[in-house]
Amino acid sequence: MLSLAIGFYPSLKALVRERMQDWQDGRAAKRAFPELKRFLRRFGEFADLAHARTDTLHAILLETCNRNYTEFEKFRVAPAELFHDLSKQLTARVERRPANLANLREGVEELGLLVRSYGRYCVEPIFERLPQELRPLLTDRAKSSLESFRERFVRFLDDYDEYVTRLDESFSRPRIEPHCFPRPKPL
Repeated sequence: MLSLAIGFYPSLKALVRERMQDWQDGRAAKRAFPELKRFLRRFGEFADLAHARTDTLHAILLETCNRNYTEFEKFRVAPAELFHDLSKQLTARVERRPANLANLREGVEELGLLVRSYGRYCVEPIFERLPQELRPLLTDRAKSSLESFRERFVRFLDDYDEYVTRLDESFSRPRIEPHCFPRPKPL
């Protein structure tokens, strides 16, 4: 009996340690959930349609074109409605679900995908691949507004990267996939 108990002790000890780490990681996830919700709200501001914000990328581009949608289409950015709707759905889903590790990981991953997609299909076409024939549309005022937007977006990316890094460091073992968000360059 004694040798049987001694043989199982290391396995039992590892199981207890793992359960304790899972419990501690669950508590850390619960504490991190409100900050994820704040990041969801902050991202929602980039594709806000309901409050008629004038500092969103789409609003700045529309103003640059004097609200001429034919000219606006030439910028080749994804529709703001897409990101607005996806952001609202993700926010509603995160608000409904219990604050646990699985739901936190899922929310962080989905927000990361949404942010990367917004960067690739909205921000990059303007700051990285703006066609030469559209550059004359950018007045000094438009450039200034776009630069303010870019700085706000980069600040969001930096803050979110820091949140994800701190979050993963708060766990006993890696739980969150690292994110890589390209930063747009100034015009």
